Amino acid sequence: VAVDIVHDATLMWLVAAWAGSGAVSGAWVFVQHGIPRARELSLDWLRHRWHFSWRSLVASSSSAAVALVGSSLMAIVSGPVAVAAVRAALLLERPSTTVQTAFATSAATDIAREHSDNAGLLRHQRRTMMASIAVAAINMAVLLVIPDSVGKILLGHVWHIVQPLLLVVGFHVAAIAAQSGVRAALMGRRQIQSVMVVDITGTVLSIVGLVVGAALADAQGAMWGGVVGQTITAAIWWVVLVRHLTQHESTPQPEPADTAVI
Repeated sequence: VAVDIVHDATLMWLVAAWAGSGAVSGAWVFVQHGIPRARELSLDWLRHRWHFSWRSLVASSSSAAVALVGSSLMAIVSGPVAVAAVRAALLLERPSTTVQTAFATSAATDIAREHSDNAGLLRHQRRTMMASIAVAAINMAVLLVIPDSVGKILLGHVWHIVQPLLLVVGFHVAAIAAQSGVRAALMGRRQIQSVMVVDITGTVLSIVGLVVGAALADAQGAMWGGVVGQTITAAIWWVVLVRHLTQHESTPQPEPADTAVI
């Protein structure tokens, strides 16, 4: 908004505003905790937790591959209009997914710190999932009643190609909400190997769904393919969680160096 007010809203300025606000947020850490002294700068923390860190990096980075690889392949099998429609449609679910991520991060931290037993873990998981479903329902309701005037303000000239996708966006948000809390529960239990495998599997399923759907029915097909991919991923998450619960009654005791992993 600030860029649009004081300058032409070109891509360069929008990216600069995004990067600049992130840099300011990062600098605020030093305001809160001070600047570390030279003797406090060490890679020991990372080295002691590397077995966890690299898997977490791979798992978290895999989601970016959906946007990059999926969009590139969609452009080949369908066309740039379909890519623009899908990217714009996914933008409308960002409020829901952002809140879901915040809920999941909080739940994972609480589970890890409390060393919750299975009952406690499921309480955190249910609370996270119910909150995420509520947010997803609100997101879906807003999408279904949003007037054209507001849609054009949000998405400009691509609004008319996004309108037919609003219902499927709601289903996509619901499929993501069904996974909410499950990943957090496994992260809280330090099951990073399982998390990494499912994240990569979900990435592959999402890309395949987008590309196959785009080849069959352009943007509409791509979005429905994404829903199928997310639904299968949700089922996989639940299978992995149930299997973990049958094998472990509480958080596995970490090594001394792992006590602050989460």
